[in-house]
Amino acid sequence: RPFYQSTEFLFMDRTNEEAYAKFISHHFSAYQKKLKTEALESIFEYTRLHTFYVQLLCHKLFTQTEKEISHEVVSRTLHDILIENETYYYGYKNLITEQQWNLLKAIAKEKFVLKINQKDFLNKYDLSASSVQRSIKALEERELIVLETAGYRVYDVFFGLWMSFLF
Repeated sequence: RPFYQSTEFLFMDRTNEEAYAKFISHHFSAYQKKLKTEALESIFEYTRLHTFYVQLLCHKLFTQTEKEISHEVVSRTLHDILIENETYYYGYKNLITEQQWNLLKAIAKEKFVLKINQKDFLNKYDLSASSVQRSIKALEERELIVLETAGYRVYDVFFGLWMSFLF
């Protein structure tokens, strides 16, 4: 309590892929574990280079018994993380309306949606333009989606993956 709001916000942009690759490979090799190139590519694709998700996935990978980490090991480990968090993810469904949930699923499946009211997008996911406008605002306020230069995306990277895989 005494330190509440006594610090400044620090923005951390995504780390450079090449720097991350060297850093991760170095730490794995220091313990006689080899990360295949395809495994690193999978890590970066799944995490979108967000530090929290890279660290979480790599930590879980590091605890695996395999000495050689492949794409399959990364996928299996990611699946385990998503299943571990499934209770939380289903909890989000209880906090929002059905229209908001359907829009969130659609965004997750697309990864990024720049033109949210585009006819093709609306038709593909059976969404109405009026409900999308209301839903966007509510989902942004609840920090379930965020608008980036590439478009809207699910804020929690792993939640977005869970939704795109499951639904």
